[in-house]
Amino acid sequence: MKRSTGLIVLLVILALAVAFYAVAAVIAKREEANSQEPEETLIPIVDKKPEEVVSLTFESKELSVGLTLNEKGKYQLTTDEHFPVDQIIASYMIEGAALIECTRKLEGADSDPATYGLAQPSAVMTAVYSDGSAVTLKLGDYNKHADAYYCDVGDGAIYLIDADYMGAFDYTVKDLLQDDRITEPKKGLSAITTFALAFRDGSGYTYGAVTEDDEDGEGKIYWNKLIDGTPVEGDFTEEVETLYKELFDADLDEWADYNVTGAERLGAFGLAEPAVTVTVRYREEVTVTGDDGSSVTKEVEKVVGFLIGDVVPAEEDGPADSDTPETDATPDASDKEPEEEKATLRYFMPEGGKIVYLLDEADLATALGLDTEPTA
Repeated sequence: MKRSTGLIVLLVILALAVAFYAVAAVIAKREEANSQEPEETLIPIVDKKPEEVVSLTFESKELSVGLTLNEKGKYQLTTDEHFPVDQIIASYMIEGAALIECTRKLEGADSDPATYGLAQPSAVMTAVYSDGSAVTLKLGDYNKHADAYYCDVGDGAIYLIDADYMGAFDYTVKDLLQDDRITEPKKGLSAITTFALAFRDGSGYTYGAVTEDDEDGEGKIYWNKLIDGTPVEGDFTEEVETLYKELFDADLDEWADYNVTGAERLGAFGLAEPAVTVTVRYREEVTVTGDDGSSVTKEVEKVVGFLIGDVVPAEEDGPADSDTPETDATPDASDKEPEEEKATLRYFMPEGGKIVYLLDEADLATALGLDTEPTA
């Protein structure tokens, strides 16, 4: 009898444990579901392929640009067909015009656009597509809680568009310029045989590579310097290494003008008769394939040149305002923090290019022996 009672008690305990487990599992699943954020439903406004975008204009405080697809399938500036547009940067903007998805449509939104900053939008994007359709998107105020901008696409509704959308247009017109590519020897400095420097006054000199056997009998390259064919005593390897770096690793982020051709335009930057012309000769292996499919590898001499122009004139400080009265709060000269010294800029162009760049590399002037003081 006692044994039967004990068995019944065990069965009851087991049944309760199973019930508690089932209830706990249900509660756990419910808590997991509650902790997950609901998936965001995107509202498609425009869903085109990038190649369907015929033209694009974007206006904001930071950027004003128009892009048009030309007959070659490339995007060009609407206002200047000669501007060398970086097609990769342009493609980011075009993708922003091809796919527009909003995160939310405001129900019962106030009809006054000023409520959302749309009366004076922070940006306006207009795109025209190959099927003849078009859209104008106006961006209003930023909603920090939603991390989104209010926007209007002209259908009478107010939408929220993810703040990341603006990344497609986070550029300047200067960013849109396709920089020149400086051809660097595949084997670097070791492939170069000479650096010839010709100065505006008719003087010049040449750095030449010389190979000598070291103590171990292995070839070692060092650089000499020739002026009018006469060797200058010393090893100029350090100067050549600096010159190579400044020329072939030149930072081409800043430019002064583009499509610069002809003596008159080049002369405005001191490039018609450069302050210094650097001609670099190097050896490189190339493979030539014949009509019969056979190929042969041979070493050829290649030449690349660099033009260094005038120093960019320093901006002059404006005249002092003599009518401004001095007060106790007016700092005297001893109280003023010293102004940060401005880097010297010089016009620079790879030979055969059309873009004039600005270099602020002090080592360049040192390596070339140039005067860094602005010309009169």
